[in-house]
Amino acid sequence: MDRLLTEDAGRASRERLTLVRVFEALRVAAVEAHAAQAEPFPFIADDLLVQFDDRRTDAALALLGRSGRTTQVILFTHHAHVVDMARRQATAAILTMPGHISRCECA
Repeated sequence: MDRLLTEDAGRASRERLTLVRVFEALRVAAVEAHAAQAEPFPFIADDLLVQFDDRRTDAALALLGRSGRTTQVILFTHHAHVVDMARRQATAAILTMPGHISRCECA
């Protein structure tokens, strides 16, 4: 029974992560669709990539970089590895504010 509950919890967690990723992709798509037809508005997100692994974070940052060609993208994070990844592919300014930035060994 414990194994079944653990498997169900793992599946529920994966399903939740999938829904989070789909929702965030839809947010970006909505901003891009609006920008193609009207005055663009900024895309603002706080720790948008917190549930992403490095491969997905890298891909999402590339997508946000492309979106930045047509609209202003503002991404808040306190995760240093996300800041480092963004700096590696930055095509625009990356500003860091004084305060706590988390350093973690994230997989």
